[in-house]
Amino acid sequence: MAGVEFSNKEWEIEGRFAAAENLPGNPALHLTEAVDSPLYRAGAGLELNGVNGVGLSVRYNGAFGETVKQNAVSASLKVSFQAGSRRGRAGGVLMRKYAYLVAMLGAACIAGLPAMAAQTKGDKAAPAANAAASAPQLPGGASALSETHGDWTVNCQISGTAKVCSLSHQQFNKQSNQRLLAIELSSKSGDDASGTLALPFGLALAKGVTLTVDDQKLDGSLPFNTCQVVGCLVPVAFDASVTPLLKSGTTLKIDAFASDTGQQVSFSIPLNGFGGALTRTAELLAN
Repeated sequence: MAGVEFSNKEWEIEGRFAAAENLPGNPALHLTEAVDSPLYRAGAGLELNGVNGVGLSVRYNGAFGETVKQNAVSASLKVSFQAGSRRGRAGGVLMRKYAYLVAMLGAACIAGLPAMAAQTKGDKAAPAANAAASAPQLPGGASALSETHGDWTVNCQISGTAKVCSLSHQQFNKQSNQRLLAIELSSKSGDDASGTLALPFGLALAKGVTLTVDDQKLDGSLPFNTCQVVGCLVPVAFDASVTPLLKSGTTLKIDAFASDTGQQVSFSIPLNGFGGALTRTAELLAN
C-alpha cells in the first residue's frame, strides 16, 4: 500500500490581547503562517505474512518541501515460537533473514528518497529556468524603452511574451497641437522597413500618395488603406534598395491631393537620425 499527499495551505491563528479582552473595539488578531509550499507527503508500506508464524511489516513516511525534507522508516517483525520443535528453530532462522531484509529496505529508503526529492525539485525548476531564458528582454530588465535619434524616436515594450519595437516620427500643429502626420516603421534586419503612414483628413483617397527622397522619386503610388481617428492610413514598405536612400537622405517628401480642390498637397519628413533609429530597432528586436 502507498499514498501521496500534497498541500499549499496556510495556518491561521486567531487571538486577542488578554488585558484588553473586554474593551470595545478590540478586534481579533489573525496570524497567518505559510506552510513550506508546495509540501508533498509520501507514505508506503509493505506487509508479509510468511509460514511458521513469521510476519514482516515495513513502513515509510516522508515530507518534502522547498526547504524541508523528512524521512522516517519503521519496521516490525512477528515470530511465533514453539519451544523444542523444528518449527521454533526454523522460525529463528527466518527471523534472522527477515531482520536482515528489514535493515536493507530501511537503508534503501533513507538513501534513495532524498535523491528522488531532489530530482523532482530539479525537474520542476528546469521548465521555469527555460521559460525565463526564452522570455523577451530589454536592456536593464526594463519593460519599456524610448530613445531619441535625431528627429526619430525608437519605442520598445514587452507585451506578454512578445517584444514590440518601432521607429517613428510625428508632426503637430503648433497652434492647435493637433497631429498633422505620423509615420511608424519596424525592422528586424535593419536592411528594410515596413509600417504605416498617417496623413490628415481631406485628401483625395482614390489618388493615393507618391514618395520622393530628396530629388529621387520612388516608383509607383501608394494607396490609402482606411481612415481612422488618427487620420487616413497608407501602408508603406521600403526594401533593401530604398533604405540606403533614406539613411543618406535629408527629406522624405509625400505628395497627395486635396479632395475639395484637387490641388497637390505636399508633406515633408526629415530623415535626420533615421539610420541610427532603424539600426537600433533591429538590435532591440534581435536580443
